[in-house]
Amino acid sequence: DYHIRLLTFDVVFAEPDTSSGLASLERLAGGELRGDAAFRQALGALRPALDYDRRFADALRGRAVVLGYYLNNFSTPLRHGALPVPTLRREDFAGQAVYATQWTGFGANLPEFQRSAGNAGHFNPLIDPDGVSRRVPLLGELDGAYYESLSLAVVRLLFDGAPLRPVYAEGAAQDGLGPEWLALRTPQRELRIPVDENVAAL
Repeated sequence: DYHIRLLTFDVVFAEPDTSSGLASLERLAGGELRGDAAFRQALGALRPALDYDRRFADALRGRAVVLGYYLNNFSTPLRHGALPVPTLRREDFAGQAVYATQWTGFGANLPEFQRSAGNAGHFNPLIDPDGVSRRVPLLGELDGAYYESLSLAVVRLLFDGAPLRPVYAEGAAQDGLGPEWLALRTPQRELRIPVDENVAAL
């Protein structure tokens, strides 16, 4: 309706939406009202409208949508929901150093939402010692794979999924330095995003 190019959510849809009461109606249909043909027929007609998660997943499908999730380092790592496909893998750094933030768990969206949207990015900030967040880790490492931030996922999707590659300064390999830039190859030109030692941007 609003002719937007892209929509992003900086929240996590981690739990099923049961607010329509469909689960209670399903229990009645399988229990005390099992033999009530009129009830079962009415429920069959109502089910598509009351299955809010299916309606949301259907609304995401085929549209330019980026979902949000978070990475965590809890003492007992939480791993919940479905992650997107990693943006980069260790081999994409061609054996050179990378010091992206490292994580052991994640809190992500319900699998049916992730499948429908296809794209997602984490919204983990980096907090400075004075309590202020000034940097965003554009890549976070989990199990040897690298996941992009929500902001980077949005930009890449605006450029039709522009491929991403790390760029190193001359002599970086000898000095053990991480990437100096992240490069996006767009149809018009290559965009370079400067990053710090944590592959983070201001």
